[in-house]
Amino acid sequence: MKTFSLLFPQMIGPLWLREVQGAHRETCAHHYGATLNRIHFHFRAGVVDCPADETAMEAWLGRNVLGATKAGFGNSPRAISFEPQPAAGI
Repeated sequence: MKTFSLLFPQMIGPLWLREVQGAHRETCAHHYGATLNRIHFHFRAGVVDCPADETAMEAWLGRNVLGATKAGFGNSPRAISFEPQPAAGI
């Protein structure tokens, strides 16, 4: 699965982060980015490597906001693990 990193366009409030945390959100590519819960993010990748407009995508919050095409996402293991991960060295 090829993932696309999305750039934060502005300061993001903690309430917005809580809304998107821990789940995949359906979106679609448009204007060289994707909109996730009312905020438009631009792809970090160059224009040539971006998905075409109206491409169905899944987006989620990891260390960064990430997205993958719906076709690629459907053929891969879950991008977010919902199981708590133990801290390294414990």
